[in-house]
Amino acid sequence: PGGERVGARVAAPSYSTQDTHSAVERMMKEYDPALLWASRLLPLQTAQDAGALYAWCRRLDQIVDTPDSDDAKKRAALDEWKVRLDMLWKGAPTDALDA
Repeated sequence: PGGERVGARVAAPSYSTQDTHSAVERMMKEYDPALLWASRLLPLQTAQDAGALYAWCRRLDQIVDTPDSDDAKKRAALDEWKVRLDMLWKGAPTDALDA
């Protein structure tokens, strides 16, 4: 996943701001509809920033709280999550929720 290598830098896949906000809204609608409603009371930029943080934390929480996952699977998923974070810092989000 992620972008294509260009020299030493990874070219980020293209995700529009609308792609990102739509993905966050779908996640909130599924897992925290009250939070989605409350976010609509915030100024737009604040709501978008909070939504990005929510999406990152929510997906990380799902890794560690998966009841049918053993410790080895959780460790592997957390290792993969670290790679995602590294890619994000390089400007190459893995998907619209990372963008």
